[in-house]
Amino acid sequence: MVVSKIVAILNLTPDSFFDGGQYFSSERAVQRALKMEEEGADWIDIGAESTRPGSKEVSFEEEFRRLKDVLPAIMQNVSIPVSIDTRKAKIAAWALDKGVSRVNDVSACQYDPEMASVIADSKASFVLMHALADPEIMQDAPSYRDVCQEVYSFFQNRLDYCDKKGIPLGRVILDPGIGFGKTSEHNLELLKAIPSWKNLKCPFFIGVSRKSFFKDILGREKQDRLAGSLSVHAWLVKNEIEYIRVHDVKETFDLIRMWSLLEEKREGES
Repeated sequence: MVVSKIVAILNLTPDSFFDGGQYFSSERAVQRALKMEEEGADWIDIGAESTRPGSKEVSFEEEFRRLKDVLPAIMQNVSIPVSIDTRKAKIAAWALDKGVSRVNDVSACQYDPEMASVIADSKASFVLMHALADPEIMQDAPSYRDVCQEVYSFFQNRLDYCDKKGIPLGRVILDPGIGFGKTSEHNLELLKAIPSWKNLKCPFFIGVSRKSFFKDILGREKQDRLAGSLSVHAWLVKNEIEYIRVHDVKETFDLIRMWSLLEEKREGES
C-alpha cells in the first residue's frame, strides 16, 4: 500500500490566492515552516512567484529578493525536505546550492530552457507540471479535444525531453496541473483518470487545496473549501497518489493517518 505524502505550501508572495502576504518576514516564514513540520508535513514547497490564474510574471530580481533571507533561514531550522517552486533556472540553482532537494517547475522547463541542465547537473527531484498557457491567461476559456489524452501525451513528451537532457526519469514527478488552464469539468476528468496512468512509471504530485473549482462546483469561497479539499484528498489517498500538495497540513495528516489505520485493519482481517 502506497501511503500518500503531504507537501505543505509556503508562499512568500503578496498575491497567492489563499495565503498571499502572510509570510514575507523570515521569522514568520520559519514559524510557519516549523508548524507545518510539527503538523505532519513530509516536505515543504516554497514559492516566491504567484502562479494563480491571472497573475503576472515576477522578475528574477523580485523573486530573489523575496527568497534571499527567508529560504536560508528555513533551511537552517527544518529537518524535512524543502523544494523550490520556481520557473527560473537561476533561482533553482541558487536554492539547490542553499540545500533544497527538489524543484517544482509549473512550466515543465518550457519557460526557461536552462532549467533542464540545472536539474540534470544536480541530484534533485523534479516536479514537472502541465499548464495550458502562462498563468496570466491560462484560464481564458481553456479548451481541449480530450483533456486526459492531451495531458497524458504532454507527460510522455516531457519525459522524453527529460531523458534526452540527462535528467534520470527516476527523479521526475508528474503534476497534472489541476486548475492550470482547466475548467472544473477538466479537473474532475483528470482526477478520475490519473490512477490509471501508472504505466508512466513516475509518482504523481497533485494540488487541489482550496482551488477555485470548489467555488464552481460547491459554491464555496476559499475560506470554506476545506471539506471539498479533504474529499479530494481522500480520493487521492484511496488511489495511492504519492504526493498531495496542501495548505491544511494537520487536517490532511489526520485524514491520511485514519485512512491508513483502517486499511491496515481491513488487510489484516482478509
